Amino acid sequence: KNPEAIFLPGYYTEVGLITGQARQLGIKAVFLGGDGWENNSLSEIAKDSANGSYFSNHYSTDSTDPRTQDFIQKYKAKFGEVPD
Repeated sequence: KNPEAIFLPGYYTEVGLITGQARQLGIKAVFLGGDGWENNSLSEIAKDSANGSYFSNHYSTDSTDPRTQDFIQKYKAKFGEVPD
């Protein structure tokens, strides 16, 4: 089989390992995922294996909604980082 895309639901730790193994096996498909991918550590775990992949998310730090920005500021004040 030679799929154009592979849906890979999971969290960034699994995704990084799975995409790495898939590339080692010669799989060139685009990977698609959900909000569990959203973490800066994904690029550290996956290296380049997740490049060209796409995931959907329900949250963005770029949102201009005042409630979102208020949440971000309170989270950052308490934990010292922006929530992912």
